[in-house]
Amino acid sequence: MVLGVKRRGQRRVKIKCPVLIRTSYGWIVGETLNISATGVLVCCNKQLGIKEVFEVVIEAHFSGPPLNATAQVVWAGIHGINNEFSPHIMGMRFTKISNRDRNLISQLVSKHYQKKRSRIFYRRDDYLNAAE
Repeated sequence: MVLGVKRRGQRRVKIKCPVLIRTSYGWIVGETLNISATGVLVCCNKQLGIKEVFEVVIEAHFSGPPLNATAQVVWAGIHGINNEFSPHIMGMRFTKISNRDRNLISQLVSKHYQKKRSRIFYRRDDYLNAAE
């Protein structure tokens, strides 16, 4: 599912993709909640420390091979009401990502907003034509 979100000056797209995060104690499996060219919102069962830096592999269905990046946790929280059993969410900023992968994400976001804009104009034209 892909939906647009705009916050903090960087357009992002709501998209669910499997994600792997390499930590000092092994790989953590999670899921993206949204992504932009500068970062990703991740949901997983482990809380990672703010300011910690990790290798991130995103199995993005729109990109072919997985996206690889290094990302820093910039904020973290609980996704739900039960602190013990609820998944954790973390905003992660890409600190190192290839131009290819950043461009693929930028294209995804751009295409999403182009489709969204064309739907808005289409609906407006339908409304104007019906009013005539």
